[in-house]
Amino acid sequence: MHPNTVNMNSNKLALDQIKAVITKQFAIDSARVAESARLFEDLNLDSMDSMALIMALEERLGANVPEHAVTSIETVGDAVQLILTHVASSDLAAEQQ
Repeated sequence: MHPNTVNMNSNKLALDQIKAVITKQFAIDSARVAESARLFEDLNLDSMDSMALIMALEERLGANVPEHAVTSIETVGDAVQLILTHVASSDLAAEQQ
């Protein structure tokens, strides 16, 4: 498999996991949860919600995201990259099943 294919698959898996958490935890329509969606402006989350999001993802995926990294999240895409940095692709795939 081509390395870019692996990266694209991991990206989609991470996005799917984040969408699942956002739609369930914050009762937001999944159609609104795109990579470009801004957490605060588009999804109406606040800083406490973003911390709750990361904590839910950590629990769901067995990740350990440093607190200082959470402050850099502005969009769903930022959250995807943060999760990809802290979770192995195999863990994302296992959780998807």
